[in-house]
Amino acid sequence: MSVFKKNNAWFVRYRDISGKQREKKAGATKTIALELERKLLSQRDRSKIFGYDEIEQITFAELAEKYQDYSKTRKRPNTLISQNNSMRSLVPAFGNLFLQEINTKKIDDYIKDRAKYVANLSINRELSFLKSALNKAVEWNYLAKKPAIKLLKEPPPRVRYLSKEEYQNLLESASTDYTKKAIQFAVMTGMRKTEILSLEWSDIDIPNRIIHINDSKMNERRDLPISDELLKVLNNFGVGEGKIFNKGNFIRSFVCSVKRAE
Repeated sequence: MSVFKKNNAWFVRYRDISGKQREKKAGATKTIALELERKLLSQRDRSKIFGYDEIEQITFAELAEKYQDYSKTRKRPNTLISQNNSMRSLVPAFGNLFLQEINTKKIDDYIKDRAKYVANLSINRELSFLKSALNKAVEWNYLAKKPAIKLLKEPPPRVRYLSKEEYQNLLESASTDYTKKAIQFAVMTGMRKTEILSLEWSDIDIPNRIIHINDSKMNERRDLPISDELLKVLNNFGVGEGKIFNKGNFIRSFVCSVKRAE
């Protein structure tokens, strides 16, 4: 076993318990590489003493990179951005640790430190990424069992309702008929933006007067009754195919209307 430098980074060269030669990136300094070498030696000695093959050890930094690559073809762009933001905080704290070294105490210490700078909502995003990545590590056989990770309590979201006057001002600020109908639909249904933008005409059951919502925040399907007023708005749209609202037009028209109404 030895340490060496390559491309401004330090590595450890070692042989696993099967005798195969491997290289593992340690970090930017020789000290980090020597510490990794010590841990690998300890791992190898334990395997010899107890006579079993341990799970291959990787660092959290390696896992985070693998998990992000895995997510690229499976998650939405906004989710990938959120995961990148979480990695900026998590990797400096856990990056050089083997997955088996990440325990509840270390996670609690991380939470305590982060709470000095950010709100619980931000910490929970980071913990959710950590939890998902470690779950995948178990599935990928890099970890036998993940540590318990509890999310923090968050203050209830602030609920803001439009007054009748505000609603009327918003409608009057609409520059097009499309914008007006979009405002009416959003206010009458109370649906989230992501739910509205994912809605298709096939989700609208006019005969039974029901909207089937498949993209709710809880990732569950729910049904919304169509009121008499909402039915008029839908009939004015004219039944079509595919998405009901174009994302760019919907957001742009809403933002412009709100600015004009202010």
